[in-house]
Amino acid sequence: MMFRKIIFAILIIIVSFYSCHSSVEDELTRYRNSNKSDTLASDIPKNMSSTSYSSMKKNIERMVGLSSIENGFEDFQIRIWSSVASDDSEQLIGLTNKSSMWTAELYNLKFVYNKNYDSIISINKQGGIKEPKSSWKYVINNLVRLKILKLPDYSTFPNYYVSTDANGATVEISSKNKYRTYSYPNIILYKNKIAEVKNMDDILMFLQDEFNFKLIK
Repeated sequence: MMFRKIIFAILIIIVSFYSCHSSVEDELTRYRNSNKSDTLASDIPKNMSSTSYSSMKKNIERMVGLSSIENGFEDFQIRIWSSVASDDSEQLIGLTNKSSMWTAELYNLKFVYNKNYDSIISINKQGGIKEPKSSWKYVINNLVRLKILKLPDYSTFPNYYVSTDANGATVEISSKNKYRTYSYPNIILYKNKIAEVKNMDDILMFLQDEFNFKLIK
């Protein structure tokens, strides 16, 4: 009788394990295929859709040597921009799925401003391809569990204070017919107050550990 109970318990654990992994993979697939239309579905917060913000973003992408993914990406890409507002540095983590293969790129960016400090002259870029210390399946499963695909923008939370010298992160997610972006400034202040900000902080900590780099603070 005891033996049968042990076997039953083991079977439950095995089924739960595979169900969990399957649901994570299904969620990623559902996200990628959620828009069946040929028209791009965009989810861009109001605070990130202004002309000035769009112009600044395009300028940075041009200087870094990146193509915009706002109009969709043939396969699937996630970009995570991590920064400190009081510093001239930023980090870019790019996760790309192309032909069923995942790759990662990590770049440290150093902004060079003009004398008036109101315009970017150039951006120094250092970095390249990175490999996770675990499997890609482990990486993607954890990012999906931390809700990287679903997190809302900080602007959805009332009375969210945006400091001028705190760390923050902006996420871009793009597939063939879908693009969304969101950001979380002042992560240090809100990570213990808002669950979604804690998720964002956990995502950054997880990537730092998995790809063996140090986040700028």
